[in-house]
Amino acid sequence: MFFPVFSNSTIDVTEVGPFRSDYLTYTFPNGSTFEVLYLKEAFHINARLSQSNGKPVGGKCVNIYLDPEVNTRPIATAFTAGGTGEFVWYSADPDDNPSRRGVEPSGNNLEGFRTVRVAYEPERYVPGGCDYEALEPNPVLNSSVVDVEVLVRSKVDILLKQHWSSPAGYQEGDIIAGEVAILRDRLDLTVEGQRVEFHRQFWNESGEWQTERVEILITNERGSANFSFPYTGETIPGHPEWSAPGGKWRVWFTSNQ
Repeated sequence: MFFPVFSNSTIDVTEVGPFRSDYLTYTFPNGSTFEVLYLKEAFHINARLSQSNGKPVGGKCVNIYLDPEVNTRPIATAFTAGGTGEFVWYSADPDDNPSRRGVEPSGNNLEGFRTVRVAYEPERYVPGGCDYEALEPNPVLNSSVVDVEVLVRSKVDILLKQHWSSPAGYQEGDIIAGEVAILRDRLDLTVEGQRVEFHRQFWNESGEWQTERVEILITNERGSANFSFPYTGETIPGHPEWSAPGGKWRVWFTSNQ
C-alpha cells in the first residue's frame, strides 16, 4: 500500500521592489525598515521554493496576492524554475501577468502599508490562481505562505500655481507670495497632508546663497501650500549683522516623499 510522504515546503522572498529591478526601502525613526512600492506602478518579486531540508523545488505553481485579507483572488501566478526553485515575477510582463496591472488602490486605501503574499497551495484549487495538485509518489509537499508588508507611496508632480518671480523685480514693502500644489502622478488626485518646505535665501556679502529661514507647511485638502512675506531689500529682518547687497533673494521648495 502506498503512503504519501509529506514534506514541509518553504518560500523565501528575497526581494520585492518597484519596476523590473529597482529596490527601495524606507526607514522610520524607530528603526523599522520596509520595502517600498509605488501606487499604480509596476513591481517585481524574486522568491524561491524549497523543501524543509533546503532542496529546491522546481516546476511548481505559486499564487501571488496583494492585500489577501481584502482581495481573496490572486493577482497572478508564477512557476518555480527546475533545479533552483526560484522565480522572478514582473507585473508589467504579459507573460507573468496578463493584466499587466501594478499596485492598484485597495478600496479607499492609496498610500500606506500593504501586504504582498506569495503562497504555494497544492492542496486546493484557487479561482484565478493555481490548480489543485494531484498526489504524487514522492514527496508530497505541504503548503507554505509568506507575507511581506510593504510601504506603498505615490510618485507626485509638484505644480506651480502662483509663481513668485517678477521680471520687473520688487520694491521694498511689496508682498512676495507663491503657491504650489502636489498631485499624484498616476491618478491626478491632490495629496493632502504632505510636508512642503519653502527655503528663503538671500545673496550675502560673501557671494553665496544664505538661508534666512525655512518655512514648513502642510498641504491642504486641495493639495496646496502657499507662503507670503514682505520684500525687505538689503535688510535681513531680525539679523542686523547680515545684509543682502543688491537685495537679491530667492525662494526654492522641496517636498519629502
